[in-house]
Amino acid sequence: MKKLSVKQVIDIAKIKLKDIENPIKEAELILAFYLKKTRIFLHTNAEFIIKDTDKYLDLVNERAKHKPLEYITSSACFYGYDFYVNKDVLIPRAETEILIDKIKSKIDKNTKANIVDIGCGSGIISIILAKYFNNAKITAIDISKASLKVAKKNASLLNVEDKINFIESNLLEQIDGEIDIIVSNPPYIKNSEKLDSNVKDYEPHLALFGGDYGYEILEKIIQEFFKRKCAYLFCEMACYQREDIQKIVNKYPYKAIEFYKDLSGLDRGFIISS
Repeated sequence: MKKLSVKQVIDIAKIKLKDIENPIKEAELILAFYLKKTRIFLHTNAEFIIKDTDKYLDLVNERAKHKPLEYITSSACFYGYDFYVNKDVLIPRAETEILIDKIKSKIDKNTKANIVDIGCGSGIISIILAKYFNNAKITAIDISKASLKVAKKNASLLNVEDKINFIESNLLEQIDGEIDIIVSNPPYIKNSEKLDSNVKDYEPHLALFGGDYGYEILEKIIQEFFKRKCAYLFCEMACYQREDIQKIVNKYPYKAIEFYKDLSGLDRGFIISS
């Protein structure tokens, strides 16, 4: 393709992205990533000539097929930090920031607790906790080697690699010793649930689907919480699982269970203290 200016190539891209929300913004974000420039640069250099537009438009075509922008740019923002992401890990959601806030509201930053993050994925929860807690011992576990590789990379990028112990494990099978706090954003979607194509076709199913009922892994985590006699469990869930979780917890003696809501006012997680 012939050389085109920033303005010209954005005009082409926004048409290709007509079925995507905010097509101009997305076209600019992809171009800024491609050129390793900022959007401010694009706005102030509309006539800047791009030598090779084919590769940029290839990225635009991927986005037009609803491939998540985060997988195109290999970057996702969470809790004010930029994290590396790829097809092996879920894209961080804003709802998980609420989980972090709940932990901070209940646990002193100087605690010496042993904290285990079950299903750490890209490492976002463990890494933010490592930055917050001064003396806690943090263990991040995942059943996926590929996910752990991403998590370790993010820990290195954000300078907390020495504060987190990464272990490949199915739930707590490889974890010995005392555990004070369990944190988890596990797979909790029903196997039969219909998902948007940007999720279903691109994000890892291992990290999404929790079984025929959706709560099977959640139930196993709750069982481990009581078996290990932990002090706290902070966990995400689907908005329709409150009654199921309550029934599971009612099988055990406990001091309190607290459900919390997401930004849309829907049930999104729970906290158990024993």
